[in-house]
Amino acid sequence: MALMQLGEVLGRLFRAKAVLWKPASILSGFEYFAEAVKQYSNKAAFPALICVQFDTTDQSKVETHGLKWFCGQELEFKHAPMATRDAMRFMVRLVHDLATQGAILREIAVPGMQSGETILLTPNAQNDIVIAEFFMPE
Repeated sequence: MALMQLGEVLGRLFRAKAVLWKPASILSGFEYFAEAVKQYSNKAAFPALICVQFDTTDQSKVETHGLKWFCGQELEFKHAPMATRDAMRFMVRLVHDLATQGAILREIAVPGMQSGETILLTPNAQNDIVIAEFFMPE
């Protein structure tokens, strides 16, 4: 948070028009960046959209790029049969958890968004990618 706040202060001092978040190669308009940082500073969710890239090329999963900079791991969410747009709600929450609480070092199950839903989080052998799988209630 402190680094993002510093970026916002420096951006204002230098009248920045945009901010490039290099770990994820994301270019954001400065006002959008500043507003996201302000909300995060006021206890809102981690500002994933300004600092983590989401790859939705494969319709059965979403992968992050740049999350590793915060917690040492990228995230791959195998969400089929869920639609990608619905999976993004889970991704933002999971990215928030990883970025603010750190790496997942052993397999764990976390609750989904609805009662009975489960997301299984499993680190790969190198601990640099967390595989998330969605399980629907029966």
